[in-house]
Amino acid sequence: MFTNEIISAIRNNKTPQFKDKYRRVDVLLIDDVQFFQGKESIQEEVFNTFNSLFDNNKQIVLSSDRPPSELTGLDERLRQRFGWNIIADVKKPTYETRMAILKKKAEQENLYVDENIDTVFTMIAERVQNNVRELEGAFTNLLSISRMLNKDITPQFAKETLKNIFSEDEKDINVEGIKRAVCKYFDINIKDMDSKKRSREIAYPRQIAMYLSKEMTELSFPKIGGAFGGKDHTTVMHAHKKIAEELLTNESTKHAISEIEKKIRL
Repeated sequence: MFTNEIISAIRNNKTPQFKDKYRRVDVLLIDDVQFFQGKESIQEEVFNTFNSLFDNNKQIVLSSDRPPSELTGLDERLRQRFGWNIIADVKKPTYETRMAILKKKAEQENLYVDENIDTVFTMIAERVQNNVRELEGAFTNLLSISRMLNKDITPQFAKETLKNIFSEDEKDINVEGIKRAVCKYFDINIKDMDSKKRSREIAYPRQIAMYLSKEMTELSFPKIGGAFGGKDHTTVMHAHKKIAEELLTNESTKHAISEIEKKIRL
């Protein structure tokens, strides 16, 4: 939203209105600031907005998928400012935190947590470890279906309803499996994944495979690069950033990622 408003303001000669809106706020909270990388005009507005708010002792909270030092596509002035104050590494939620999230959701839905539901929460918290949205989504889905069918939430009902979570034979997801699924979807040779070919027909699937490898495994960018024929970690970072940006606007990319993920998890 912030980026779109900047672009609209520049295009329609309404930058004074944009500045007036964002430089008067008491708190500025922006998610995914890594998407500002490589966008010079937007970075300039972010820089000026940041300075204005900071000089007036306003609150600024920014989030990114990596620390400021690794945002190499940002102007050095911005990277320095993003590291001026407290930097918090938001790690995966602990088991206790995951349980607390589920119980808070139950409280918001006026759902009484009996022994059965507490057991279900334990099962979900043990299975969904990395993604809070997936955790909340599992709860919402389970609750909606139980109310629609007028059925009690029990461990058996949860297993039947949330089959994607409680699959009896969950696969070990790895880079090679991801590469095979991507190659099958795009009908290309798996050897091309590790090659130096840069044509759109090869580069795009390779970027998707790199993106999914980062999202679906615990591997670091350098490790993923090594699994793709010894590619540099910056190549993987660029691929991850590019596909993440496309997912915001490109329906074709969204569909491809969704379909490939399904195949990988089968």
